[in-house]
Amino acid sequence: MAENVLEKIINKKIEKIVNLKKTISLESLDELINTNKTFINFKEKIENNIKENNFSVIAEIKKS
Repeated sequence: MAENVLEKIINKKIEKIVNLKKTISLESLDELINTNKTFINFKEKIENNIKENNFSVIAEIKKS
């Protein structure tokens, strides 16, 4: 039986993760995460915008 689109996406993602695990160690990944502390608290941002009568938009743009 042929794979559906979702199965193809999942299989490609699994393959990509397996390959990435071979090229980067957990320690170096932890370092990258710790140096990139660009966390945005979306809930807080939206609550502040509501209080100030501003607009909030959450969007995800994907390449089709």
